[in-house]
Amino acid sequence: MNEKVFGQHNEEIAKIRQEISNVREKYSRNALEIVSDHNRENATRNDYKQRQISELLQNADDCFLNDGERNIHVKFLIRDGCFIALNDGRPFDSRGIALLMHADASSKYFNTIGCKGLGFRSVLNWSTDILICTQDFNVRFSESQAKELFKEYREKSDGPYSADLSRIQRTAILTSAEVDNDQETKAQ
Repeated sequence: MNEKVFGQHNEEIAKIRQEISNVREKYSRNALEIVSDHNRENATRNDYKQRQISELLQNADDCFLNDGERNIHVKFLIRDGCFIALNDGRPFDSRGIALLMHADASSKYFNTIGCKGLGFRSVLNWSTDILICTQDFNVRFSESQAKELFKEYREKSDGPYSADLSRIQRTAILTSAEVDNDQETKAQ
C-alpha cells in the first residue's frame, strides 16, 4: 500500500475512533442520551420489520459511484449461518459509519431513494451482531458490546437521570461500534 493511501486509511480509522469516543462521552455526560438512542433504535426496528432486503437494495442503489454509472451489482449469501450482503458501489467511509451511529442522520439527499438515515437499522431485526467490511477497515456493532458498555455507563452514572437507566438493558446497538484495521480479521 503506498504511503498516501496508507495515510488516508489511517485517517479514516482515526475519524471512526473519534466518533466512537464522541458517542461514549455523550453517554457519560447524560443518561437520557442512552435512553433516547435505545428507544429510537427499537422504534425504527419495529417500523422497518420485513423491509430488510428492500432497505439493503435501496442502500446499494444509493451508493453509486460519482462517475454517473448506476449499475450496482448486489449479492446476498448465507454462509456458515451468516447473512452477507455485498455490493460494488462506493464503500463505507468514516462519515458513513458515523451516520449509522446516529438515527435520522443521512448524507443522502439528491437522486437517491433513501434519505432518512434509518433503513440500515432494519437489519437489527435479523441480527444483533453486524460486521461492515471494507478494504481498509472493519466495524462491528453488537448487542453483547452494547450490553457491556451499558454496564459501564450504569456503574458510572450518578447524574440526575441515572434512574432512567433502569428501564433498559443495553445501549443502542448501532452506537456500540468497534473498529478494526487488522488484515487477519478481514481475511476470516
